Amino acid sequence: MHAPHPAPSPTPRKHHDPLPVLRLYNTLTRTIEPVHPHTPARITLYACGMTVYSRAHIGNLRKYLMDDLLVRTLRFAGYEVRHVSNVTDVGHLASDADVGEDKMETGARREGLSVLEIARKYETLFLEDCQRLSILRPHPLCRATEHIGDMIALIAALEEKGFTYQAGGNLYFSIDRFPTYGMLTGQPLDALRAGSRIEVDPNKRNPFDFVLWFTRSKFGNHALQWDSPWGGVIRGGTSNARRWRSGILDRTSTSIRAASTTSPCTIRTRSPNRRPFWAIDGSDTGCTPIFL
Repeated sequence: MHAPHPAPSPTPRKHHDPLPVLRLYNTLTRTIEPVHPHTPARITLYACGMTVYSRAHIGNLRKYLMDDLLVRTLRFAGYEVRHVSNVTDVGHLASDADVGEDKMETGARREGLSVLEIARKYETLFLEDCQRLSILRPHPLCRATEHIGDMIALIAALEEKGFTYQAGGNLYFSIDRFPTYGMLTGQPLDALRAGSRIEVDPNKRNPFDFVLWFTRSKFGNHALQWDSPWGGVIRGGTSNARRWRSGILDRTSTSIRAASTTSPCTIRTRSPNRRPFWAIDGSDTGCTPIFL
């Protein structure tokens, strides 16, 4: 098999040409609206990256092709684009509830490797697949395990502002402190039935609150552990009405920190767990990006 050719970069407009007005459909407002970058002609785009416990399938890769199309279109139109993404290399629970085994650990046991060896193996394979599809690589591409300090700092900022509480040894985000939490999905929270699909965590003040940081009280033998100011060691997950996933904190913290070197996040590509993204972003920075 011949080695894949490097992905060609789009030819941008000349600097003296006026930039076209970019209009995108915003999931938050349900309207097509113009994009107003915080810095003229410069757009920061955050797109969710892979959780690297197994091989990416065609459905996963379709999403990254769409991200690539957007990035190329923006650059062709003359915008300077900072395309930020992440690699979730820890913490993806197998259960829809906030229990069960981490898929990273399942993969490690299946293949006789360590969790980090599994992560690096499937990260490499994912990037090779993207190269074969001529998908431009995001920069920066942030590994969750290399941004634990950013996650802790983000949680501490939320705690200082009163958005968190501790219960049962874990730290939770209180959605009652973010009244527009359900706006992004168009689902009023009072219309949702807690406990209809998964068991409600009795430690939560509101059944739709989500965990920011787990402690030994819930997972005593996790393969990757970190100390924290809350006495726990395991970075937490989060939820929405459909699924639980532990990538929120690393995706939010890495996107905020990586993007902050230029300007606040302008565009977020949509994901199943975008409500907690918005809650954490909005509570920490006050930034409201366009959600695709």
